[in-house]
Amino acid sequence: MRHKAQWILTALILSSIIIFSSTKSFGQVALLHGIITDAKTNEELAGANVIITSGEFRKGTSTNSKGEYKIQDLPADSYTLSITFISYKSKIIKDIVLAAYETKLLNVELIPTGIEMNPVVVTASRRPEKVTEAPAAVIVLKSTDIESNPTLVTTEHLKGLTAVDVVSTGLNQDRVVIRGFNGAISSRLLVLIDNRLAQVPSLRFNVYNLIPTIDDDIERIELVLGPGSALYGPNSAGGVMHIITRSPFSSQGTTVTIGGGERSLFLASFRHAGIINQQIGYKISGQYYQGNDWKYFDPAEPDSITKGVQTSEGRIDEGGKIANERDFDVEKISADARFDFLLTNDFTAILSGGISRISDIEITGASAVQAIDWTSSYIQGRLSYKALFAQVYFNRSDAGESFFLRNGDLLIDNSSLLVAQIQHGFTLINERQHFTYGADLLLTRPNTQSTLHGSNEDNDDINEIGVYLQSETILSSKLKLILAARVDENSRLQDIVFSPRAAIVYRANENNTFRITFNRAYQTPETGDFFFDFDVSSPELDPYRARLRGVPETGYNFRRDENGGIGGLYMQSPFMPDPLDLPAEATQMWDVVVSLLAQEGIDLSALPPPNSEQVGSILKLLDTNTGEFVAASPDDVIDIAPLEPQRTTAFEIGYIGNVSEKLVIGTNIYYENNINFIAPYVVETPNVFFEPTSLAVYLSNFMPSEDAMELADFISKRIPVGTVTPEEGNPADLLVTTRTYGNVSHYGVELSLTYYTLGYWSFRGNYSYVSENFWEREVGEPEDVALNAPKHKIGVTVHYNNWELGLNSQLRLRYIDSFPVVSGVGRGTVPSYFVVDINASYKLPFNRSFELALSIQNVLNNLHREFIAVPEIGRLAILRLKYSF
Repeated sequence: MRHKAQWILTALILSSIIIFSSTKSFGQVALLHGIITDAKTNEELAGANVIITSGEFRKGTSTNSKGEYKIQDLPADSYTLSITFISYKSKIIKDIVLAAYETKLLNVELIPTGIEMNPVVVTASRRPEKVTEAPAAVIVLKSTDIESNPTLVTTEHLKGLTAVDVVSTGLNQDRVVIRGFNGAISSRLLVLIDNRLAQVPSLRFNVYNLIPTIDDDIERIELVLGPGSALYGPNSAGGVMHIITRSPFSSQGTTVTIGGGERSLFLASFRHAGIINQQIGYKISGQYYQGNDWKYFDPAEPDSITKGVQTSEGRIDEGGKIANERDFDVEKISADARFDFLLTNDFTAILSGGISRISDIEITGASAVQAIDWTSSYIQGRLSYKALFAQVYFNRSDAGESFFLRNGDLLIDNSSLLVAQIQHGFTLINERQHFTYGADLLLTRPNTQSTLHGSNEDNDDINEIGVYLQSETILSSKLKLILAARVDENSRLQDIVFSPRAAIVYRANENNTFRITFNRAYQTPETGDFFFDFDVSSPELDPYRARLRGVPETGYNFRRDENGGIGGLYMQSPFMPDPLDLPAEATQMWDVVVSLLAQEGIDLSALPPPNSEQVGSILKLLDTNTGEFVAASPDDVIDIAPLEPQRTTAFEIGYIGNVSEKLVIGTNIYYENNINFIAPYVVETPNVFFEPTSLAVYLSNFMPSEDAMELADFISKRIPVGTVTPEEGNPADLLVTTRTYGNVSHYGVELSLTYYTLGYWSFRGNYSYVSENFWEREVGEPEDVALNAPKHKIGVTVHYNNWELGLNSQLRLRYIDSFPVVSGVGRGTVPSYFVVDINASYKLPFNRSFELALSIQNVLNNLHREFIAVPEIGRLAILRLKYSF
């Protein structure tokens, strides 16, 4: 019993010692906590990685939604704290001494590198959402990507991006599309500036150098790859580009820039934003530049021209002949203003307006245009109340004294566009179901002063109305279903256009998203394709007239029956005193031939008139490129149906994800079908001629065979006796018009990789491929189809942004493969080219209100053409000084 008592006593003592020791050790631990914030904006950073180490000891956590972190149960010691977060410079804090029982507060500020992994966008679904949640591939350019790169036109920032085709046609002239189908007049990409259409109202193409917005006023640019008609309606078959400008409330201050560069370039701009009170903010901006463009001389442009206007009655000259010399001086002046009214926390009203004027050389489908004081202006009013958005805006264009360089015709365009839009959205079922719906009204009012639209001038208005609905359903924590549909009615199209969208977005985890999408989109014919009506005759055609006309609502229909002439067709002739449909037989006009030959001293009056059994007839079409008549057959005379919109149907599989903490990969694989292209304008009405062989046989009955053959050859080549004219055409006129045609398909693959260091560097590379970029015409089609874009293109960008040092720089490499071109200006091939661009901005250390920026486009001065009938593009260096206060 005694020994047993001793053992019990010993166990009690040891237990007490162990318990006391453990209690003492636990009580000596420390705790470290704090908040991680953005050094520039003071915003709390959620998801930052926080790791504390001491020798072999290591413990970590991440910040919560409020940017808070807490690391507890730390033995008393000296520690090193490391904080890392994508888009911010890593921070290491050494020698953090924690005493026993201590609770230490340590707040940390991280310096941004200007990189944002998953920004919020508004363009893909017409409402805010993360890039990874969008039902389409989206590219975002932030202000940090833009402000360090001095440019003359905003589209310079788009070069080298995935799927984007940027064609430079001069110093400040670009044509931009996504996934191909570029052209001299490019309208496949829908371009918005703060929700406002940027295109020229009636001519309906994007003239980017007419946009009044300056780079210093841009908050970001969003690019949606692929068709967007389900929400945006017409002319978004290639995608949507949205330029979003800064609010005056979040960007107060004044910025003034001045600079210069190669090609005698001078540029200056200013921006000022301020607030009148807590409810009213304002901003104004302006820009001016001038320079000397690269030179190109079109061999089709004559040495001298007479300026004038084409009308339905013929050409009206203005003055005499003048030397036709291109003016390569480039000039732009613009101004923009905006007022923001915060009526309540949920209610905002915005009123804005701007004007821009350019003088340069612009390429079009018919000829290069010497743009002189071409002016574009707008006024816009917007209202936002919670989920309700409404706006009205008015765009206007005035082509000034601009004229076509190939013939001196003045380009008269005083068109306007009035747009009213409303949109609303709401959420149901515990935030799992969201609807977005709205309506758009577009009223296009062309005004060519009876020149380009001739007799259609008073009947060329276009009214468009569209309604749309998009449903977003969260099926599970990882799966979202998007369904959208839009219905549009165009007053000049026969049928209502239906544009659907369906997408499934699968978010495997927080960092990886897959999507499958289906889209159908459309592009309307240009306004002139409906309403052109002007004389394009030449003296060589007399007494015939050639008239370029758009396609009316009825189309063009040729009369055919068993009583007709060759091919059952009918003709009209300028030699007849009254318009009269005659069978398309040359022998009907024998008296005309006799009369015309008598004027040449050839007397055939004694010959009896031949009949159609004795002498045959042939058809010939005037080739507008050569001015010569070429052989045609009755099968070439095809009715022209009313114009239809070009339709695009696309299927796409996409992925975007963070493969690691630093690497982001995006890939898109798509299939696209396009139908109903607008054909080049050609003569569609053949002329009727005598068939030479049978005519020679007939004449040989009255003269020597050699003389008969010579005379028959002259008559069959030089004397068209009539024109096969459609029922809707002007009597005897040669009709120059267009039609819709074509059905082509291809697939494409796009791959992008972005690597972010946890410091100042980022690296981006992308590759785009399309399976086909040229399709030969099918039997009966008027022209081949070309994508006017390369099969292969590669872009590589190295970005360094040191916010502390004030240095922001970028190196950009671009390779564009050779590609064929079929466009209004002609046909040809663009050779492959490789371009290196660099730009950098530096805030001066003695006063960081001053910033010096340098941009060198095409550093290696690799002279190259990016389209046909345009100048070779060389190096352009721009140096700019900016002062902000």
